[in-house]
Amino acid sequence: MGAPLPAGPSPEDEKRIIAGIKRCRGDPLRFVRFAFPWGSGELADYEGPDAWQSEILAAIRDGLTPHEALRVAVASGHGIGKSCLIAWIILYCLATMTDCRGIVTANTASQLSSKTWAELAKWHRLSIVRHWFTLTATAIYSADPERELTWRFDAIPWSAQRPQAFAGLHNKGKRAVVLFDEASTIDSVIWETAKGALTDANTELLWIAFGNPTSATGRFRECFGRFRHRWLTKQIDSRSSRVSNKQQIDQWVADYGEDSDFIRVRVKGTFPRVASTQFISSELAEAAASAEREAVHSLHDPRIMGVDVSRLGTTPRCSASASVVMHDPSPLLRSLSSIMKCVLPNMPIFGRSNTSVSPGRYDSNQLRARRGEIQPSARRAWVFVGSSPRCRVEARYRSRFSTMSRCWKCTWYRPAPSD
Repeated sequence: MGAPLPAGPSPEDEKRIIAGIKRCRGDPLRFVRFAFPWGSGELADYEGPDAWQSEILAAIRDGLTPHEALRVAVASGHGIGKSCLIAWIILYCLATMTDCRGIVTANTASQLSSKTWAELAKWHRLSIVRHWFTLTATAIYSADPERELTWRFDAIPWSAQRPQAFAGLHNKGKRAVVLFDEASTIDSVIWETAKGALTDANTELLWIAFGNPTSATGRFRECFGRFRHRWLTKQIDSRSSRVSNKQQIDQWVADYGEDSDFIRVRVKGTFPRVASTQFISSELAEAAASAEREAVHSLHDPRIMGVDVSRLGTTPRCSASASVVMHDPSPLLRSLSSIMKCVLPNMPIFGRSNTSVSPGRYDSNQLRARRGEIQPSARRAWVFVGSSPRCRVEARYRSRFSTMSRCWKCTWYRPAPSD
Protein backbone atom coordinates (compact mmCIF):
# COMPACT_ATOMS: atom_id res chain seq x y z
CA MET A 1 0.00 0.00 0.00
CA GLY A 2 1.12 3.56 -0.69
CA ALA A 3 1.60 6.19 1.94
CA PRO A 4 -1.66 7.76 3.18
CA LEU A 5 -2.63 11.09 1.68
CA PRO A 6 -1.99 14.05 3.97
CA ALA A 7 -5.02 15.37 5.76
CA GLY A 8 -6.45 18.68 4.59
CA PRO A 9 -5.78 21.82 6.62
CA SER A 10 -7.97 22.77 9.53
CA PRO A 11 -10.57 25.51 9.01
CA GLU A 12 -8.29 28.00 10.76
CA ASP A 13 -5.33 27.02 8.59
CA GLU A 14 -7.49 27.24 5.48
CA LYS A 15 -8.47 30.80 6.34
CA ARG A 16 -4.81 31.66 6.81
CA ILE A 17 -3.94 30.09 3.44
CA ILE A 18 -6.71 31.98 1.64
CA ALA A 19 -5.66 35.28 3.21
CA GLY A 20 -2.02 34.67 2.26
CA ILE A 21 -2.89 33.77 -1.34
CA LYS A 22 -4.99 36.93 -1.67
CA ARG A 23 -1.95 38.98 -0.72
CA CYS A 24 -0.02 37.20 -3.50
CA ARG A 25 -2.64 38.03 -6.14
CA GLY A 26 -0.35 40.22 -8.22
CA ASP A 27 3.04 39.01 -6.98
CA PRO A 28 4.36 35.59 -8.11
CA LEU A 29 7.61 36.06 -6.20
CA ARG A 30 5.72 36.52 -2.97
CA PHE A 31 3.59 33.48 -3.83
CA VAL A 32 6.65 31.25 -4.30
CA ARG A 33 8.09 32.35 -0.97
CA PHE A 34 4.75 31.77 0.77
CA ALA A 35 3.48 28.58 -0.85
CA PHE A 36 6.41 26.19 -0.27
CA PRO A 37 8.14 24.96 2.93
CA TRP A 38 11.52 26.60 2.37
CA GLY A 39 14.19 25.58 4.85
CA SER A 40 12.55 22.32 5.91
CA GLY A 41 11.99 18.79 4.62
CA GLU A 42 12.97 18.40 0.96
CA LEU A 43 13.78 22.11 0.83
CA ALA A 44 15.98 22.16 3.92
CA ASP A 45 18.98 23.38 1.91
CA TYR A 46 17.08 26.17 0.17
CA GLU A 47 15.88 29.49 1.53
CA GLY A 48 13.92 30.48 -1.56
CA PRO A 49 14.18 30.83 -5.34
CA ASP A 50 17.49 31.46 -7.08
CA ALA A 51 18.43 35.03 -7.98
CA TRP A 52 17.65 34.64 -11.69
CA GLN A 53 14.31 33.00 -10.89
CA SER A 54 13.45 35.88 -8.59
CA GLU A 55 14.20 38.32 -11.42
CA ILE A 56 11.80 36.54 -13.79
CA LEU A 57 9.06 36.35 -11.16
CA ALA A 58 9.50 40.04 -10.35
CA ALA A 59 9.30 40.88 -14.07
CA ILE A 60 5.98 39.04 -14.28
CA ARG A 61 4.77 40.91 -11.22
CA ASP A 62 5.67 44.26 -12.73
CA GLY A 63 4.49 43.54 -16.27
CA LEU A 64 1.30 41.47 -16.04
CA THR A 65 -1.72 43.71 -16.62
CA PRO A 66 -5.14 43.28 -18.26
CA HIS A 67 -4.22 45.84 -20.93
CA GLU A 68 -1.48 44.11 -22.93
CA ALA A 69 -0.07 40.59 -23.24
CA LEU A 70 3.19 40.04 -21.38
CA ARG A 71 5.72 38.02 -23.40
CA VAL A 72 8.81 36.65 -21.65
CA ALA A 73 11.60 34.70 -23.37
CA VAL A 74 14.34 33.04 -21.31
CA ALA A 75 17.37 31.45 -23.00
CA SER A 76 19.76 29.62 -20.74
CA GLY A 77 22.38 26.95 -20.33
CA HIS A 78 21.71 23.54 -18.84
CA GLY A 79 20.77 22.67 -15.28
CA ILE A 80 19.63 26.01 -13.87
CA GLY A 81 16.08 25.10 -12.76
CA LYS A 82 13.90 26.12 -15.71
CA SER A 83 11.37 23.33 -15.15
CA CYS A 84 10.88 24.20 -11.52
CA LEU A 85 10.23 27.86 -12.43
CA ILE A 86 7.61 26.70 -14.95
CA ALA A 87 5.94 24.67 -12.17
CA TRP A 88 5.88 27.70 -9.86
CA ILE A 89 4.34 29.89 -12.56
CA ILE A 90 1.61 27.32 -13.25
CA LEU A 91 0.72 27.02 -9.57
CA TYR A 92 0.83 30.79 -9.06
CA CYS A 93 -1.47 31.45 -12.02
CA LEU A 94 -3.99 28.84 -10.88
CA ALA A 95 -3.95 29.68 -7.17
CA THR A 96 -4.34 33.45 -7.52
CA MET A 97 -7.02 33.67 -10.24
CA THR A 98 -10.30 31.80 -10.27
CA ASP A 99 -11.01 30.17 -13.65
CA CYS A 100 -7.49 30.76 -14.94
CA ARG A 101 -6.74 28.72 -18.07
CA GLY A 102 -3.41 27.75 -19.59
CA ILE A 103 -1.58 25.37 -21.89
CA VAL A 104 1.93 23.98 -21.65
CA THR A 105 3.98 22.38 -24.41
CA ALA A 106 7.59 21.35 -24.96
CA ASN A 107 9.91 20.34 -27.76
CA THR A 108 8.90 16.66 -27.46
CA ALA A 109 6.15 14.68 -25.75
CA SER A 110 8.83 12.94 -23.69
CA GLN A 111 10.22 16.24 -22.42
CA LEU A 112 6.72 17.40 -21.54
CA SER A 113 5.75 14.29 -19.56
CA SER A 114 9.02 13.15 -18.01
CA LYS A 115 10.54 16.53 -17.13
CA THR A 116 8.14 19.48 -17.29
CA TRP A 117 5.13 17.69 -15.87
CA ALA A 118 7.17 15.57 -13.46
CA GLU A 119 8.61 18.75 -11.96
CA LEU A 120 5.09 20.17 -11.63
CA ALA A 121 4.05 17.02 -9.74
CA LYS A 122 6.86 17.57 -7.24
CA TRP A 123 6.01 21.21 -6.54
CA HIS A 124 2.27 20.54 -6.47
CA ARG A 125 2.91 17.97 -3.75
CA LEU A 126 4.98 20.48 -1.76
CA SER A 127 2.54 23.36 -2.25
CA ILE A 128 0.39 24.77 0.49
CA VAL A 129 -2.55 24.79 -1.98
CA ARG A 130 -2.19 21.20 -3.24
CA HIS A 131 -5.67 20.32 -1.98
CA TRP A 132 -7.17 23.00 -4.25
CA PHE A 133 -6.15 21.23 -7.46
CA THR A 134 -6.12 17.73 -8.96
CA LEU A 135 -3.06 16.67 -10.94
CA THR A 136 -3.21 14.02 -13.69
CA ALA A 137 -0.73 12.90 -16.36
CA THR A 138 -1.92 15.58 -18.79
CA ALA A 139 -3.69 18.28 -16.77
CA ILE A 140 -3.97 20.10 -13.47
CA TYR A 141 -7.42 21.47 -12.66
CA SER A 142 -9.67 22.69 -9.86
CA ALA A 143 -10.74 20.12 -7.27
CA ASP A 144 -14.19 21.70 -7.47
CA PRO A 145 -16.09 19.49 -9.97
CA GLU A 146 -18.08 22.47 -11.17
CA ARG A 147 -14.92 24.31 -12.24
CA GLU A 148 -12.64 21.53 -13.48
CA LEU A 149 -13.25 22.49 -17.12
CA THR A 150 -12.76 26.24 -16.69
CA TRP A 151 -9.99 26.42 -14.08
CA ARG A 152 -7.09 24.38 -15.43
CA PHE A 153 -3.78 23.94 -17.25
CA ASP A 154 -3.35 21.28 -19.93
CA ALA A 155 -0.13 19.64 -21.15
CA ILE A 156 -0.42 19.41 -24.95
CA PRO A 157 2.30 17.92 -27.17
CA TRP A 158 2.56 20.10 -30.27
CA SER A 159 2.11 18.96 -33.85
CA ALA A 160 2.65 21.10 -36.93
CA GLN A 161 -0.17 19.16 -38.59
CA ARG A 162 -2.61 19.94 -35.74
CA PRO A 163 -1.90 23.50 -34.57
CA GLN A 164 -5.58 24.07 -33.80
CA ALA A 165 -4.99 22.55 -30.35
CA PHE A 166 -3.45 25.93 -29.42
CA ALA A 167 -6.09 28.09 -31.08
CA GLY A 168 -8.94 28.07 -28.58
CA LEU A 169 -7.33 29.58 -25.50
CA HIS A 170 -9.71 32.48 -24.84
CA ASN A 171 -10.61 33.47 -21.30
CA LYS A 172 -12.01 37.00 -21.44
CA GLY A 173 -11.91 38.93 -18.22
CA LYS A 174 -9.78 36.31 -16.45
CA ARG A 175 -6.25 35.04 -17.13
CA ALA A 176 -4.86 33.03 -20.06
CA VAL A 177 -1.34 31.59 -20.08
CA VAL A 178 0.85 29.88 -22.70
CA LEU A 179 4.10 28.21 -21.61
CA PHE A 180 6.73 26.82 -24.01
CA ASP A 181 9.49 24.60 -22.62
CA GLU A 182 12.58 24.00 -24.81
CA ALA A 183 11.12 26.50 -27.26
CA SER A 184 13.95 26.47 -29.82
CA THR A 185 12.56 23.45 -31.65
CA ILE A 186 8.85 24.25 -31.47
CA ASP A 187 7.56 24.78 -35.00
CA SER A 188 6.77 28.31 -36.18
CA VAL A 189 3.15 27.37 -36.95
CA ILE A 190 2.62 26.71 -33.23
CA TRP A 191 4.07 30.12 -32.40
CA GLU A 192 1.75 31.78 -34.89
CA THR A 193 -1.29 29.91 -33.57
CA ALA A 194 -0.47 30.73 -29.95
CA LYS A 195 -0.03 34.39 -30.82
CA GLY A 196 -3.51 34.49 -32.34
CA ALA A 197 -5.01 32.87 -29.26
CA LEU A 198 -3.85 35.61 -26.87
CA THR A 199 -6.11 38.38 -28.13
CA ASP A 200 -8.81 38.85 -25.47
CA ALA A 201 -9.29 42.40 -24.22
CA ASN A 202 -9.30 43.22 -20.51
CA THR A 203 -7.63 39.89 -19.76
CA GLU A 204 -4.32 39.02 -18.13
CA LEU A 205 -2.37 37.39 -20.96
CA LEU A 206 0.97 35.74 -20.25
CA TRP A 207 3.20 33.98 -22.78
CA ILE A 208 6.54 32.58 -21.59
CA ALA A 209 9.10 30.70 -23.70
CA PHE A 210 11.97 28.88 -22.01
CA GLY A 211 14.77 26.97 -23.68
CA ASN A 212 18.36 26.31 -24.51
CA PRO A 213 19.29 28.51 -27.49
CA THR A 214 20.20 25.58 -29.73
CA SER A 215 19.33 27.18 -33.07
CA ALA A 216 20.55 30.41 -34.68
CA THR A 217 17.27 30.63 -36.59
CA GLY A 218 13.59 30.19 -35.78
CA ARG A 219 10.96 31.94 -33.72
CA PHE A 220 12.69 31.52 -30.36
CA ARG A 221 15.79 33.18 -31.81
CA GLU A 222 13.63 35.98 -33.22
CA CYS A 223 12.37 36.79 -29.71
CA PHE A 224 15.91 38.04 -29.10
CA GLY A 225 16.27 39.58 -32.57
CA ARG A 226 13.65 41.02 -34.90
CA PHE A 227 10.85 40.77 -32.29
CA ARG A 228 12.84 41.77 -29.21
CA HIS A 229 10.79 44.96 -28.90
CA ARG A 230 7.78 42.72 -28.16
CA TRP A 231 9.44 40.40 -25.68
CA LEU A 232 11.01 40.75 -22.27
CA THR A 233 14.18 38.70 -22.75
CA LYS A 234 16.65 37.17 -20.36
CA GLN A 235 19.76 35.05 -21.03
CA ILE A 236 21.09 33.00 -18.11
CA ASP A 237 24.62 31.63 -17.78
CA SER A 238 24.51 28.24 -16.02
CA ARG A 239 27.44 29.26 -13.85
CA SER A 240 25.30 31.96 -12.22
CA SER A 241 22.82 29.36 -10.90
CA ARG A 242 23.44 27.84 -7.50
CA VAL A 243 22.01 24.45 -8.58
CA SER A 244 24.07 23.86 -11.74
CA ASN A 245 26.88 21.32 -11.88
CA LYS A 246 29.95 23.55 -11.85
CA GLN A 247 32.40 20.64 -12.18
CA GLN A 248 30.73 19.41 -15.36
CA ILE A 249 30.72 22.93 -16.78
CA ASP A 250 34.46 23.29 -16.10
CA GLN A 251 35.07 20.06 -18.00
CA TRP A 252 33.04 21.32 -20.97
CA VAL A 253 34.98 24.58 -21.04
CA ALA A 254 38.28 22.68 -20.96
CA ASP A 255 37.14 20.36 -23.79
CA TYR A 256 35.44 22.85 -26.13
CA GLY A 257 36.82 26.27 -25.24
CA GLU A 258 35.14 29.26 -23.61
CA ASP A 259 34.15 30.87 -26.91
CA SER A 260 32.89 27.75 -28.70
CA ASP A 261 29.28 27.46 -29.84
CA PHE A 262 28.89 24.45 -27.53
CA ILE A 263 29.65 26.59 -24.48
CA ARG A 264 27.60 29.49 -25.84
CA VAL A 265 24.52 27.26 -26.12
CA ARG A 266 24.93 24.78 -23.25
CA VAL A 267 26.41 27.12 -20.64
CA LYS A 268 26.16 30.82 -21.49
CA GLY A 269 22.60 30.77 -22.79
CA THR A 270 23.56 32.61 -25.97
CA PHE A 271 22.69 31.54 -29.49
CA PRO A 272 25.22 29.87 -31.81
CA ARG A 273 26.89 32.24 -34.22
CA VAL A 274 26.06 30.33 -37.37
CA ALA A 275 23.31 27.89 -38.33
CA SER A 276 24.04 24.85 -40.52
CA THR A 277 22.70 26.69 -43.60
CA GLN A 278 24.28 30.05 -42.79
CA PHE A 279 27.49 31.59 -44.14
CA ILE A 280 27.45 35.03 -42.47
CA SER A 281 26.83 34.78 -38.73
CA SER A 282 23.78 36.35 -37.13
CA GLU A 283 26.10 38.14 -34.73
CA LEU A 284 27.87 39.96 -37.59
CA ALA A 285 24.61 40.73 -39.38
CA GLU A 286 23.03 42.22 -36.26
CA ALA A 287 26.14 44.29 -35.56
CA ALA A 288 26.07 45.64 -39.13
CA ALA A 289 22.38 46.55 -38.81
CA SER A 290 22.69 48.03 -35.34
CA ALA A 291 21.23 51.49 -34.80
CA GLU A 292 24.53 52.41 -33.13
CA ARG A 293 26.41 51.84 -36.40
CA GLU A 294 26.39 54.94 -38.61
CA ALA A 295 25.67 54.31 -42.29
CA VAL A 296 28.27 56.26 -44.30
CA HIS A 297 28.52 56.19 -48.08
CA SER A 298 29.85 58.24 -50.97
CA LEU A 299 29.99 58.21 -54.76
CA HIS A 300 33.48 56.78 -54.55
CA ASP A 301 32.48 53.64 -52.69
CA PRO A 302 33.41 50.32 -54.35
CA ARG A 303 30.94 48.39 -56.45
CA ILE A 304 28.54 46.10 -54.57
CA MET A 305 28.03 42.51 -55.60
CA GLY A 306 25.28 40.35 -54.07
CA VAL A 307 25.67 36.57 -54.20
CA ASP A 308 23.27 33.89 -53.06
CA VAL A 309 24.85 30.49 -53.59
CA SER A 310 22.66 27.41 -53.62
CA ARG A 311 20.15 26.27 -51.00
CA LEU A 312 20.87 24.29 -47.86
CA GLY A 313 24.30 24.09 -46.31
CA THR A 314 24.99 20.49 -45.42
CA THR A 315 27.88 20.05 -47.88
CA PRO A 316 31.25 21.87 -47.66
CA ARG A 317 31.26 22.96 -51.31
CA CYS A 318 29.17 25.38 -53.35
CA SER A 319 26.52 24.16 -55.73
CA ALA A 320 27.20 24.47 -59.45
CA SER A 321 23.69 25.85 -59.93
CA ALA A 322 24.56 29.20 -58.39
CA SER A 323 25.12 32.25 -60.52
CA VAL A 324 26.49 35.75 -60.06
CA VAL A 325 25.31 38.77 -62.00
CA MET A 326 27.31 41.99 -61.99
CA HIS A 327 26.70 45.33 -63.71
CA ASP A 328 29.85 47.33 -64.17
CA PRO A 329 31.18 49.07 -67.29
CA SER A 330 34.73 49.20 -65.93
CA PRO A 331 37.63 46.70 -66.06
CA LEU A 332 36.62 45.77 -62.50
CA LEU A 333 34.18 43.33 -64.06
CA ARG A 334 37.01 41.29 -65.57
CA SER A 335 38.90 41.30 -62.27
CA LEU A 336 35.91 40.16 -60.29
CA SER A 337 35.16 37.48 -62.85
CA SER A 338 38.70 36.15 -62.51
CA ILE A 339 38.50 36.19 -58.74
CA MET A 340 35.14 34.44 -58.63
CA LYS A 341 36.31 31.83 -61.12
CA CYS A 342 39.21 31.02 -58.80
CA VAL A 343 37.16 30.95 -55.62
CA LEU A 344 34.08 29.25 -57.04
CA PRO A 345 35.22 27.46 -60.21
CA ASN A 346 31.85 25.76 -60.77
CA MET A 347 29.87 29.00 -60.66
CA PRO A 348 28.90 30.61 -63.99
CA ILE A 349 29.52 34.37 -64.10
CA PHE A 350 27.27 36.70 -66.07
CA GLY A 351 28.66 40.19 -66.70
CA ARG A 352 26.42 43.04 -67.86
CA SER A 353 28.05 46.32 -68.91
CA ASN A 354 25.17 48.13 -70.60
CA THR A 355 21.93 49.48 -69.20
CA SER A 356 19.44 47.75 -71.50
CA VAL A 357 20.07 44.03 -71.52
CA SER A 358 17.67 41.59 -73.09
CA PRO A 359 16.52 39.01 -70.57
CA GLY A 360 17.88 36.32 -72.87
CA ARG A 361 17.69 32.63 -72.14
CA TYR A 362 18.60 31.19 -68.78
CA ASP A 363 19.08 27.56 -67.92
CA SER A 364 16.44 26.46 -65.39
CA ASN A 365 19.19 25.17 -63.09
CA GLN A 366 20.65 28.64 -62.74
CA LEU A 367 19.45 31.12 -60.18
CA ARG A 368 17.26 34.10 -60.89
CA ALA A 369 18.81 37.55 -61.00
CA ARG A 370 17.04 40.81 -60.23
CA ARG A 371 18.56 44.14 -61.12
CA GLY A 372 17.74 47.63 -59.90
CA GLU A 373 19.41 50.53 -61.68
CA ILE A 374 19.93 53.63 -59.59
CA GLN A 375 19.71 57.13 -61.02
CA PRO A 376 22.47 57.70 -63.63
CA SER A 377 23.80 60.77 -61.83
CA ALA A 378 24.90 58.63 -58.90
CA ARG A 379 26.78 56.17 -61.16
CA ARG A 380 26.14 53.28 -58.78
CA ALA A 381 25.16 49.69 -59.53
CA TRP A 382 22.98 47.41 -57.44
CA VAL A 383 22.67 43.69 -58.06
CA PHE A 384 20.04 41.37 -56.64
CA VAL A 385 20.71 37.65 -56.89
CA GLY A 386 18.04 35.23 -55.77
CA SER A 387 17.86 31.48 -55.21
CA SER A 388 14.47 30.40 -56.54
CA PRO A 389 14.89 27.91 -59.42
CA ARG A 390 11.45 28.90 -60.71
CA CYS A 391 12.43 32.54 -60.59
CA ARG A 392 9.42 33.68 -58.63
CA VAL A 393 9.30 37.23 -57.34
CA GLU A 394 8.48 36.87 -53.67
CA ALA A 395 6.07 39.26 -51.99
CA ARG A 396 8.79 41.00 -49.99
CA TYR A 397 10.73 41.72 -53.18
CA ARG A 398 7.61 42.96 -54.98
CA SER A 399 6.98 45.58 -52.31
CA ARG A 400 10.65 46.51 -52.21
CA PHE A 401 10.88 46.96 -55.98
CA SER A 402 7.65 48.94 -55.95
CA THR A 403 9.20 51.41 -53.55
CA MET A 404 12.51 51.51 -55.43
CA SER A 405 10.84 52.12 -58.77
CA ARG A 406 9.97 55.68 -57.74
CA CYS A 407 13.58 56.68 -58.39
CA TRP A 408 15.17 53.60 -59.98
CA LYS A 409 14.49 51.57 -63.06
CA CYS A 410 13.98 48.02 -61.78
CA THR A 411 14.29 44.94 -63.96
CA TRP A 412 14.14 41.26 -63.18
CA TYR A 413 14.81 38.38 -65.52
CA ARG A 414 12.66 35.34 -66.19
CA PRO A 415 13.94 32.07 -67.65
CA ALA A 416 12.91 31.04 -71.13
CA PRO A 417 10.19 28.34 -71.15
CA SER A 418 11.45 24.81 -71.40
CA ASP A 419 11.46 23.19 -74.79
